[in-house]
Amino acid sequence: MAVLLVKVLGGFSMKQTIRVAAPSFKFDDFLKTHFRENEEIMVHDPEEKGKQGDWVLIRQLPQPLSLQVKHQLIKVVYPNGEMVDPVTGRKCVGTDFVDDIDYDSKLFGWKPFLDRNNPS
Repeated sequence: MAVLLVKVLGGFSMKQTIRVAAPSFKFDDFLKTHFRENEEIMVHDPEEKGKQGDWVLIRQLPQPLSLQVKHQLIKVVYPNGEMVDPVTGRKCVGTDFVDDIDYDSKLFGWKPFLDRNNPS
């Protein structure tokens, strides 16, 4: 069975079900380039651990639970806001490391990155 690393888009109207986006690349023959596309998948989350923005591992169920729910959540790999670079082990935001952003903030006299969301 295949295991996918996907991002949680949010809850769903059914209990113990979340909606995730599985990124893939599609090749365009005319333009000779790849384009990113997201496939939305409904996932069974029995313990309701997956929150919006989390990166989770899912796998296909041997028997589908319904017409839409054919996958199950295995575990939460990266909770929302806690992305860690696997090579260096440093916390990152997008392509930048948090400690580098904080260093630049200190140089220019800005608020540290983690305090920017808390207006005071």
